[in-house]
Amino acid sequence: MNNACQSENLDTVKWLIENFDNKLFDMKEAMNNAGRSENLDIVEWLTENFDNEFFYMKETMNNACFMEKLMIVKWLLENFDNELFDMKEAINNACLMGKLYTLKWLIENFNNILFDIREAMNKAEKFDNKLFDMKEAMNNAWESENLDIVKCLLKKFDNKLFDMMEAMNNACGLRNLDVVKWLIEHFDNKLFDMKEALNNAWESENLDTV
Repeated sequence: MNNACQSENLDTVKWLIENFDNKLFDMKEAMNNAGRSENLDIVEWLTENFDNEFFYMKETMNNACFMEKLMIVKWLLENFDNELFDMKEAINNACLMGKLYTLKWLIENFNNILFDIREAMNKAEKFDNKLFDMKEAMNNAWESENLDIVKCLLKKFDNKLFDMMEAMNNACGLRNLDVVKWLIEHFDNKLFDMKEALNNAWESENLDTV
């Protein structure tokens, strides 16, 4: 069942459910696998034919963000009570895996689902940042070594939401010289603890950064 859900084979999913005792399946895991795939049909069919209490919708959302299945992310937000999801964790997963499109969409549209998409874009600057842990999101973006996401976060939000000293330390510790250079070129160097940054570079055995 898990393989059928992840391999986007709805006919097989239906056949298994029709021909075997459903107690043989772990429906939570099946839904999670469907969330990792690009097949919205399976996600829809499972939610329409089973009591949703069988599923762990928060994990389904996290998996969809983690794998950048934006179509599934949108559908979940439009069809379920958003309180079922942990949006802080969802956006952190998008950052962690370097999923720029999912990150941008969440930032621009979450809490604006009832609006026309163009109106949602216009209201993007007004969404409640408290829904997200921006420091953790930034740290995950560093770990993914995706400079585009880092730039997006810094451009979109008040930089006071981030710990720039920690950002520099992470960049040095993760051997990301391009990010180190970019930070030094674009921010007041007084925001950084250069002693700590150098120590992190030493610990990572990154001679180029040192």
